Amino acid sequence: MRKIIGIICFLSSLCSCSPIIDELSEDSEADLTSKLSWIGETDKFTVSDKEGLRLDDKAKTAGSAFLATPSVRVRGTRWEFRVHLLFQPSINNYARFYLASSADNLSGALNGYFVQIGGKEDNVSLYRQTGDKLQLLATGRALMTGNSSPDVRLKVECDDNGYWTFWTRLKQEPEYIKEQQVWDTGFTTSVCAGVRCFYTASRCNGFVFSHIRITDGVETTTEPRPEEPTEPEEPGAPDGPQSATLLFNEVMYHNATNGAEYVELYNASKEAVSLLDWKLEKLKLDGTPMVGGSIALTNGTSNPSSVAPESYICFTQSTSVAVLQAKHQVARTNLVGLNSFLSLSNDGGILVLRSKGGKMMDRCYFGDDAHTNSSKQRVGVSLEKRAPQLASDKESNWVSSAHATGGTPGMPNAVFGN
Repeated sequence: MRKIIGIICFLSSLCSCSPIIDELSEDSEADLTSKLSWIGETDKFTVSDKEGLRLDDKAKTAGSAFLATPSVRVRGTRWEFRVHLLFQPSINNYARFYLASSADNLSGALNGYFVQIGGKEDNVSLYRQTGDKLQLLATGRALMTGNSSPDVRLKVECDDNGYWTFWTRLKQEPEYIKEQQVWDTGFTTSVCAGVRCFYTASRCNGFVFSHIRITDGVETTTEPRPEEPTEPEEPGAPDGPQSATLLFNEVMYHNATNGAEYVELYNASKEAVSLLDWKLEKLKLDGTPMVGGSIALTNGTSNPSSVAPESYICFTQSTSVAVLQAKHQVARTNLVGLNSFLSLSNDGGILVLRSKGGKMMDRCYFGDDAHTNSSKQRVGVSLEKRAPQLASDKESNWVSSAHATGGTPGMPNAVFGN
């Protein structure tokens, strides 16, 4: 009977403006995006069975463009879609998928919710829009850092109690990864869903959306909250990097000839953290593991067994400890020499910190585009966080070291404005 209902919904959708309620399984590759009824700036997009929606602004000028499809669902709803950007997103080139909107003009003032892909941060974020005001509700992994052609599937659910949860999955990942859950009941009605692209002239045809599905009947497993919020909750710590106690704090990856590479961590908690079975990994820019790109943080001959509360610890090659002391004029106290240390590419990469059992505790990107110094002042200058407690996977939280020696291994950071 369920299959028959699904077929009826599909056929009726071809004759109406209602979005398709797809009863296919979650793993199905069927793409019904082109069967939805799209309105808006249709001259700036192509819609096909092969690709779905593709931005194709023939004027080849910078701007934004949107398409909308009727959708009245908010509570008890799941939104799924795939977005493929043929470039690395930036502050001028990014996309939004509107889950719910009070207006079918997605370029104007409206009340609703959207997912942003890219922008200032290389991640996926959930926003609430009230008129022209945007409120960040939740953030995900920096999964597009260093990715020149991100291909991402997203799944967002809003249950009957107003809890929003979203998941992401890169093309090379075998399953969805839960990013964050947040409670917000600001709006419960909608007239449409849709997409909006922000682009420069050179990216006027580099956005592709497909496998768009809007389904109802989301299971509610949360408890209702006693009061309606006047403002959304502050985004909580997601399952992953932001729940860490040890955080990345400084990376020297392109050292001067009289210096050495190093990675500094900060214990953000008020308790000592054991280093037993902790590992440091290096990933390629596309997020895939490197052969031999993992080391134990206790592979030296005289390593500390733990990191003191609210303190720094800096790891380097065992033969480089004296080099760091001389170059940066620091004490030996917080420097740890390892028999085996990662080789940090001058071209950049991704660092991952794992605790006992292999759980990812923190993650950061390092590369020249994270620097705030000019390109002529980056060799021998480390990347430091603006403050050690800030999220490591947000590129905007990192700056070029302002210290005269180019870095502060094992010491508080020296950044402009601090």
